[in-house]
Amino acid sequence: METPNFILYNLPRWAPLCDTNQLTLVGYENMRDTLRKFGSVKVISINNGTVYAKFYNTKNAKKAHELINRMMIGNNIVRTQYVF
Repeated sequence: METPNFILYNLPRWAPLCDTNQLTLVGYENMRDTLRKFGSVKVISINNGTVYAKFYNTKNAKKAHELINRMMIGNNIVRTQYVF
């Protein structure tokens, strides 16, 4: 994988969907759909609850970091890092 410009730590394995509140396994598709709200994502990788993403535009990675950092997903408070 290319060097990521956005990293998310402590992703829960299960979380309720925001639209239906139905408990679902959190995976690649969920993270892709979430991160696309901030801009075009070149690549996403998930490994042991850590998400590595490469946004085409670094400004979008920074914005995602600013808005998602310390957010609660399921029962976990996630932490993010913007890599420049």
